[in-house]
Amino acid sequence: MDASDVENAIEKRSLGSSGTSLVCIENTHNRAGGTCWSPEQTEAVGEVARRRNVRVHLDGARIFNAAVALNVEVRELVRPVDSLTFCLSKGLSAPVGALVVGDKEFIEKARRIRHMLGGALSD
Repeated sequence: MDASDVENAIEKRSLGSSGTSLVCIENTHNRAGGTCWSPEQTEAVGEVARRRNVRVHLDGARIFNAAVALNVEVRELVRPVDSLTFCLSKGLSAPVGALVVGDKEFIEKARRIRHMLGGALSD
């Protein structure tokens, strides 16, 4: 997938369509054998999304592996995205856990949804 694929897939809002509001990418891409997205590829997709007023989420479960493989800083790989998830056990060798990151509004909404789905023990 490249930026032109994303450009062609984004649907405008209409009477019959809610339109595209989110582009999700994965780095490294598990189904492609661990293929890494370069900072330039991610930036190109991010540029298309910004131009079309669409947010970008990065499934970065193995983002630290991608950074090592590409010999770049993680921040270069995530700069153009609006939100990110990454796994603490993959690449960092922590026993369990994952994090979701984004701006304050996104995190508040994610926490609210998690709570509604039973992911909280208290109010």
